Amino acid sequence: MIILVALGAGILTGMAVGGGVILVPALVLLFHVPQHSAQAAVLAAYLATSTVAAFTHRRQGNLLGRCLGRILLGSLPGAFIGAALAVRTPPELLRRSYGGVLIAVALYVFLVRGPAEGRQE
Repeated sequence: MIILVALGAGILTGMAVGGGVILVPALVLLFHVPQHSAQAAVLAAYLATSTVAAFTHRRQGNLLGRCLGRILLGSLPGAFIGAALAVRTPPELLRRSYGGVLIAVALYVFLVRGPAEGRQE
């Protein structure tokens, strides 16, 4: 069962939706994995899945180098800070925070109109 859930999460990762949106709650709710361990497992899996997805998108010409450098400049230190905060956060607060972020992103996706298709910012 966990392999099927991970397959779905991998598909979402390849689409840049974020497989953790499915995988973290599934690990916690269905497989009773502690919140910290679920998030750590998903992050470790991202190393492989995001690498495969990025190379696939690069072959199709979708990877814009000028954006990648800027994204890495912010996200690498952000990931270090976020991981340091996460390991110090009590599991219940971490679970609620994770859920709150998922709800906020869902509301944004449903309520805010994005830029026109094909427009690059």
